[in-house]
Amino acid sequence: MSPLKADMKACLQCHSQTPEWLKNQVIAIQDRTISLINRAGWQVAVTTKLFEIANKAAEEGKKIDQKIYEKAKDFYLEAIYRLIFIVAENSVGFHNPTEAMRILADSSAFASKAEALLRTALQQAGVTLPVNVEEEIKKELPKYQNNRGQKKLIAKPEQEFKDPFGVQAYISK
Repeated sequence: MSPLKADMKACLQCHSQTPEWLKNQVIAIQDRTISLINRAGWQVAVTTKLFEIANKAAEEGKKIDQKIYEKAKDFYLEAIYRLIFIVAENSVGFHNPTEAMRILADSSAFASKAEALLRTALQQAGVTLPVNVEEEIKKELPKYQNNRGQKKLIAKPEQEFKDPFGVQAYISK
């Protein structure tokens, strides 16, 4: 059980601070981690969308530079595996906040590099990109969020992790 649900009893075995102080520390760490998870996630999503555009362009006969494409793919995989690792680890950064921040920063950096490479390849191929790829992604989110799996799950916005610092909303304008 999470220490947050048990008045921090597990933490108090080793830490002499008050339960309230400990709880505030956990929340502060997890807020920073969620903020970076959201940013890394959006960066990976933008890169994913650019791969979709590149693949569609190639199917339509556009010549996508395969060396650049493969390099972008390698960076993309580095990004997504790091993001998945942190999300799957399930402490929202609490077990090792410094390492979680490093891994998420690396995820964003790898995804940004993949995005730059894909934009280069697409430009060289004469493909016109949407001005704001994130807006295109937002329009398509319901397609991926709703009717998932055998139970046809529907997204619940109230359960979505929002960036507690509002950074993602600010940079997505």
